[in-house]
Amino acid sequence: MSGGHSQSGELFHTEDGGMHWFEVSGYGTNRPNQLPFGGSNYFRDTVHGWTGRSSDQWGNYPDNLWLVKTRDGGKTWFHQNLPFPEDCKSNWKFIHAPQFFDTKNGVLPVTFSHPKNAFMLYITEDGGETWKQTKMLDNIGDGYAMAVTFKDRNHGWAFGGDRSKLYKTTDGGTSWAEITPNIYLTNTSQIQFVTDKIGFLLTNNNHLYKTIDGGENWVQI
Repeated sequence: MSGGHSQSGELFHTEDGGMHWFEVSGYGTNRPNQLPFGGSNYFRDTVHGWTGRSSDQWGNYPDNLWLVKTRDGGKTWFHQNLPFPEDCKSNWKFIHAPQFFDTKNGVLPVTFSHPKNAFMLYITEDGGETWKQTKMLDNIGDGYAMAVTFKDRNHGWAFGGDRSKLYKTTDGGTSWAEITPNIYLTNTSQIQFVTDKIGFLLTNNNHLYKTIDGGENWVQI
């Protein structure tokens, strides 16, 4: 739970399928290296996890990307440095939850906003110990909203902002191709592809769409 991605959060854990929960880390627990903030959390297994922090609109931390990692199931956390794009001095960044495809390979989407709306994918090949940049996408939309999904380490989709722009990569983020959907889709909150062709998209007003051709044509279901 958290009041925002730049505010303090608490992490709870269950070992009986959700019947009982106990606090592992969080604000006010007086433990060293506790969870520093709430954000998009991801656990690869029972001990390895990550959470990211978004910077605020007033430009705090303009040249930092805040990603923290745990190796003990969330009891302690430590900061990981991400290489910051040299040509992007954004005062608003949003670190999405990483996604892993095995114990070594994973992706970490990051959205930048103002002075230019951009998106960059970071990849890891060593289980999240280090991350490296891929190609940045500029002018992805009118806002910072971003929905990202990967079917495997090579095939991914990114839906950006309020301009109904959809991008696809087949090489793990090295290059992206823009797809123009048949209908105007805005306020996208989630997107997921189950095959190279079949995907689903959910909007903030709870409209669900489906594509069977890789994202070119969508129908509401």
